[in-house]
Amino acid sequence: MKLQLAIIILVLIIASCKSHIGIYCTKPNYNGFCYELKKNGEFKYDEGTCTFASQGIGKYEITGDTIKFRFEDFEIKRGNYEIEKNKEIEKGIMVDLSVVDSQSKEPILAYSAAIYSNGVLIGGEVGDLNGKAELVAAYNENPVNIEITFTGYHPLNIEINEAGRYEVNAEIVRGGVFPIRKQEWIFRLIELNKDSMVIGEFDIYDWSRTLYRYEEKK
Repeated sequence: MKLQLAIIILVLIIASCKSHIGIYCTKPNYNGFCYELKKNGEFKYDEGTCTFASQGIGKYEITGDTIKFRFEDFEIKRGNYEIEKNKEIEKGIMVDLSVVDSQSKEPILAYSAAIYSNGVLIGGEVGDLNGKAELVAAYNENPVNIEITFTGYHPLNIEINEAGRYEVNAEIVRGGVFPIRKQEWIFRLIELNKDSMVIGEFDIYDWSRTLYRYEEKK
């Protein structure tokens, strides 16, 4: 009987812990934020306003009426690219460049691709209607940097260290998102259930914020 009771208690505890896992968000207005409570005590934080957005990751801990969010340092992905050398060229660099949005995968039109050597601008092109551009520059044994820029997106830098003809497929990321550095946020946990999370401050100000659980469409 004691063993059965222990098993029942353990099952209830596990079920209770799982019920906390989910995404909790404030109602959208001119600003809003979300906490995604994950397994193993991990969380992700997203906040947005009309002018900026921020993200953070880390570990959370619930003790009594307290919830702690310990943020960890991390870097927001600024974009990526794949590069392949397909032809040898002496003392020259040619790049067949293709640029798309990192999320939609749609071509970026009229981006700027500038070529630098030792910090000096030596060439460049503008992307066409298909997000493509052909770049040509001389090579004098110094690394060549290609900087891709477009309004509202983070710049992406590509370094080439050898002469030749290259094919580059690049993805750039929308800008305005900043990482939250290592720190700790402590709140009074007023309520946490399958539908909402209510948090407040441990100070003289009697305020609280209700975050509603977000159900993803399947």
